[in-house]
Amino acid sequence: KSGSLYGLQPILTRLIPPDVWFTQHIVVRDVADGVHIRILLNDIEVVNHVDRERKFARGHVAFQQHHEGSEVR
Repeated sequence: KSGSLYGLQPILTRLIPPDVWFTQHIVVRDVADGVHIRILLNDIEVVNHVDRERKFARGHVAFQQHHEGSEVR
């Protein structure tokens, strides 16, 4: 579902209806208590996760879609 942090914090409900444009902001900050990951859809925070082990302090951000019907048209 849109906004999920795959494998860490899933979104279990559909927040954005099909065929509707939306904005998604991903904000990642390395702070004292870990790597802080926030995901916002249409300026509403849907994920607020702290990676205390700093597993995701470096690397890439990727978008994934893998369910039937989720392909870009």
